[in-house]
Amino acid sequence: MVRKLALFFIVTAIIVSACGRQVTPDRAGTTPSGLNPGFMQIKFRVQAPFDFSNYRYVIVFNTSGTGTAPYANGANTNYLNYSFEFIVGGTGGVLGGPALYEFYNQTVGGGHTVPQPVQIPYSPGTQLIFNPNSNGQNTEFSIIFDRALLYGIPLTPSPAPTTAPTQGVTPTPVPTTTPIPGTPGPQPTTATQSIWYYNFFTAQQNGTQLIPLDALGNNGVNDVTFGPGNSLDTQASFDITYTVPAAGVPSGATPSTTLTGSEISNAP
Repeated sequence: MVRKLALFFIVTAIIVSACGRQVTPDRAGTTPSGLNPGFMQIKFRVQAPFDFSNYRYVIVFNTSGTGTAPYANGANTNYLNYSFEFIVGGTGGVLGGPALYEFYNQTVGGGHTVPQPVQIPYSPGTQLIFNPNSNGQNTEFSIIFDRALLYGIPLTPSPAPTTAPTQGVTPTPVPTTTPIPGTPGPQPTTATQSIWYYNFFTAQQNGTQLIPLDALGNNGVNDVTFGPGNSLDTQASFDITYTVPAAGVPSGATPSTTLTGSEISNAP
C-alpha cells in the first residue's frame, strides 16, 4: 500500500500520524548566504541515496495568490492550486537537470476545466543551478533558481484533450500547450501574489503516470487542512530548515524515497 501523502506546514510542528514522524521547523537564519537578489534555493532531503532513474522527486508551487497550498496527489483534486512544478529524475537519471512545468487551465469536453502542464525552458547555470549531491552523501539535492521563472510565460492553449486525467494518480507532465506571446500565464508580481505555497513529494513512474510514495505532512493524500501557516513570503529574506526524525520507511516507499527534511532560502 502506498503511504498517504500530505502537505507540510511551515510554522507549526506537525506529527505525521501515519509513521509516527514529527516534523520540526527550524529557522536557521534570516539572511541566506550565497543567494543573489531575486533567487530562491530548495534543498530536498531523503533517507538513503537518491535513485533518479527509478523515482521522481517533485516540488510543487502555488504562486497564484489564492492563499492555499497544492495537494500532493493532484489527480484527485484536478491539480487544485498547482501553478508550477519541478521534477527531478527520469529516464537515464537526472539528465540535464530538473524539468520545470507551468500548469495552464484548458477546457475539455463538456466544459470541464483541466490544468495542463507546459514545460518552461530555462538557462542552466544562470537561471537555475542544480546540484544532485549538495551534501556529499547523495541524500540531498539543491535547486537555486531565479524566481522570475515562476512568473509564468505567455500561453495560448492548443486543441484541448477530450478526456480528463485518470483519477487516483498523477500523470507525468507532458507539454500540451504552445507558448505564444499575447495570452499571459500567471504573473506573481503583485503584493498578494508574492506569497507562495508549496508541497514536496516523491513518486514512482508507472507508464505515463506518477504514483506518490512519500511527502512532508501529516494526513497523507487525503489531507485538507491547508492554511496560511505554510506560506513563503518572496519579498522577505529567510532560511527555513525542516527536520523529520527517523521513524522507518513508509509502507510502499523505499529509503531513497523517504523524506527526512527540507530547507528553503530566499533573497528578495
